Amino acid sequence: MARENISVGIDWLNIVFENLHAKDVFDNILDINELYFSKQPRGIRYKSYTTLYQHGNIQVYADIEPSLNNPKGTGCYLNMSGIGCHQLKIYLDAQKRSWKDFFQSCAQQSGKSGFHITRIDVAIDDRNTKPAFTVAQLHRKCEKGEFISKSRHHRLQQSSSDKVKSAKTLRELAFGFLKGNLNFLVENPEQSNKSRWDSCRFWERFLENAEPVKLEIQPTVNTLLDTQDWLLEGGALAALKAFEFLEDKQALGGLQSLESMKKKTQFSTNLSAKIVTHLSMIGKSEFIPLVYEQTKQTEF
Repeated sequence: MARENISVGIDWLNIVFENLHAKDVFDNILDINELYFSKQPRGIRYKSYTTLYQHGNIQVYADIEPSLNNPKGTGCYLNMSGIGCHQLKIYLDAQKRSWKDFFQSCAQQSGKSGFHITRIDVAIDDRNTKPAFTVAQLHRKCEKGEFISKSRHHRLQQSSSDKVKSAKTLRELAFGFLKGNLNFLVENPEQSNKSRWDSCRFWERFLENAEPVKLEIQPTVNTLLDTQDWLLEGGALAALKAFEFLEDKQALGGLQSLESMKKKTQFSTNLSAKIVTHLSMIGKSEFIPLVYEQTKQTEF
């Protein structure tokens, strides 16, 4: 097994900050200008957040109404999908910060109350001809209950698209997380206490001496590609061409011209998020406020 052919990454990250406001997260943790975030009234079920701040695929829920138990109205929830993690990694690189620096900022800004990672998906990419282990091996271990984990459940989830690549993180964080939270075991019928079962050799080999693991960034996923495919394959461009043809031949009849329709048209919040992600990934974040000016606004 060649460790240079193994990389690890973060596919999803959710963090709760109990004592911070949204601006604290923008300025001191993400280090992204607040102007680059759209703002809309949206919360999460069973939570007190009233506003969603969104920058592409980076989401911050915040603005809790002050109460007796929370007079300052503090509390934020940071949500990043795999693409959102990759989007943030581009900012971290530009800021000359690592994922380790990012988590240290989370700890420093949160103070004594700390921060809570409610979800972290770690992806392992093993490109060896003979991998350290297979997904089927791990799945069989899980089905037989031959593992110890802080999680009470397991689920086998296949990737729905090979286009999506994971944002990569530091070796210490990823392997430390795996070693501290998950262990695969060899069943011992004579011992009822799982904590006394031996660890699988393949898992020990994989986690020990992890220093040579190569960390790399896979090609970015431009979510506007989906929209581009829709334009090409869904016939939208053909419809535009039809309107241009009718307008050129002065045969619109009661139909509106493209120019008049474009003046009234605004970006949906979903399309706006895709454009913002695209701009941040190509280093053109200065145009993001202009995108929000042309985005449909939700009433508060």
